[in-house]
Amino acid sequence: MNTLVLWEFSRKQNYIFNSNKLVECVGASLIIRDLTENFNEYKLKEDNFIIRGGGKTLYLFETEKESEEFIRDYSLNVIKDYPGLELFMVKQNFDIKRDSIKEVINQIYRKLEEKKGSRLYAGNQIGFGIERECTSTKYPAAGYYEEDNEKRYISSEVIVKRKIGKENDKDFFDNLIPKGYVFSKKMDDLVKDSSKSYVAVVHIDGNGMGKKIKNLGKAVNKGIDESEENFNRKYIRILRGFSSEINEKYSNAFKDMCTSVAEKNQDNLKDCTKLEENIIPIRPLIMAGDDVTYISNGYIGIETARLFIENLNKYHITIEGIDLGKLHACAGIAIVKKGYPFIEAYDLSEDLCQNAKRMLLDRNYEDESSIDFHITQGNLNKSIYEIREEDYKINSDNINLTMRPLVLNNSKDWRNYNNFLESFENIKKSIDEDKIGRGKIKELREVLTKGIEETKYFFKFYKINCEKYFKSLEATGEYCFNMRDNTCMYLDAIEVMDLFIKLN
Repeated sequence: MNTLVLWEFSRKQNYIFNSNKLVECVGASLIIRDLTENFNEYKLKEDNFIIRGGGKTLYLFETEKESEEFIRDYSLNVIKDYPGLELFMVKQNFDIKRDSIKEVINQIYRKLEEKKGSRLYAGNQIGFGIERECTSTKYPAAGYYEEDNEKRYISSEVIVKRKIGKENDKDFFDNLIPKGYVFSKKMDDLVKDSSKSYVAVVHIDGNGMGKKIKNLGKAVNKGIDESEENFNRKYIRILRGFSSEINEKYSNAFKDMCTSVAEKNQDNLKDCTKLEENIIPIRPLIMAGDDVTYISNGYIGIETARLFIENLNKYHITIEGIDLGKLHACAGIAIVKKGYPFIEAYDLSEDLCQNAKRMLLDRNYEDESSIDFHITQGNLNKSIYEIREEDYKINSDNINLTMRPLVLNNSKDWRNYNNFLESFENIKKSIDEDKIGRGKIKELREVLTKGIEETKYFFKFYKINCEKYFKSLEATGEYCFNMRDNTCMYLDAIEVMDLFIKLN
């Protein structure tokens, strides 16, 4: 009897981002990466892995006994050595000579979702109310360390994260950067000095992965004289190839982005990063197939996401002659001050990414990529949908103040990234060439929120050449507004003008 085992680290984002200390986030990230990639101690065969990515791992065991031994040893290791990490595991027995592997895989994924939904052992007593509280997890403290002449009490979960983050010489992400460079491991390595202390949390998620897997399943059919076992092993091989291709292409896109930052942007990043010290102002935290999250210097968050996705869009996926099309993705970028709670910044980046995906669906852009971003100075108590509805619309005139989300490499829709860059460059020219003060440009941001008539008066009052420096990005534009769909063309660029560096 053969057995499939499927496991997932649930709420890994919470596990990684529930601390504002980058070394702890890095430690959590390395723990998950190690538990996902390093199976030497369990003696698992590489050719029995079916899917690794997106936070889930599917493995084929030849016998039920082998699967049970692995489940016991692996789960015990996680519980004993990595407190706070939530692991779900399920198994499904089947006969590879008789049963359909497609149906068995569907069954085990349903079983995992049911197990996660039930959370039978979710309730547990974490303390007695008399212990000191960990500043990150709020669990009972098991130790402390001194920082700025103060004791910081930490739980056993954080102790392990800090140990791995500080002492582990083996960084599982080192293959993603050019030789001679290192990733940031401390928050201070992301920024040059305290006056430029904005960071960006970037979340990227692949588009249409479920559809690609569905199309793959439809394309792989059993031959007339083919045995069930031969077909099952063929299907497993093709699924494994798909998983491997996705991991490789997303890793390559990330590495190409880091290479561009390191080797082509030394001059324009010297004032806000530590590139001259060979420290990449980026830190990957989640690289799980098409699920990518990293932290970067705040000035380059938007542009690194753009570079990543443009690199990704170059790849076309073909598995054993089955054409699955180009790779596309959406990105959400939350730009926040260095001390902003990481978990809230991550939640915002995820919401922005989903907002970008919704936009593509609403406009029927099936094979496109998109980016959405937001800068926040303080705590948010609203969703990004509510923020856009309440703060970026003039309901009385039915005007939309933002072009976001921005479509990448799409000339059919004027609300695209190239036009956003053009509006940014136009603003720079107005400051550099016509000596329009930055304060005046920021004043324009407030005027734009009052509509086209107020904006028209603003340009006339200050005798600013609107057509020269704030020209239309689209044929029907006038005074910074697109008249066809009542959308502002310049507010996005004004908002990021102090926190945006164009990357080569």
